[in-house]
Amino acid sequence: MGTRVQKYKEKEQRKKEFRHRSLILLLLLVAFIGGLSIVDQSFQGMMGNSEGKLFSYECINEVHEIQLFGNTYDIKQDKIDNTISNGKKIFLNTLDGIGKSFNKIKENLGELKDIF
Repeated sequence: MGTRVQKYKEKEQRKKEFRHRSLILLLLLVAFIGGLSIVDQSFQGMMGNSEGKLFSYECINEVHEIQLFGNTYDIKQDKIDNTISNGKKIFLNTLDGIGKSFNKIKENLGELKDIF
């Protein structure tokens, strides 16, 4: 069992390592996407083909067009807004439930203090 200072330093070291790993993962992801984009542009330039892009995004008249691996997906802004609002509702309901649970725990602990 270490001292409080040692535990604090170990905790800070773990946080630092997590940040480094997260940053490295993010940079690798950006490099991977950049590499795919360069290869896709080169391939289209050699073949003279502008159809079937690896990935692209375009927004026209509140319709988002996303191309992934040659497939085209059209998503309306209304659907995106509905999905976001539903997600917010679920998140807020979850937080409310957690808050109620904590309040019940506090009440039960208060009752236990009265017993002892």
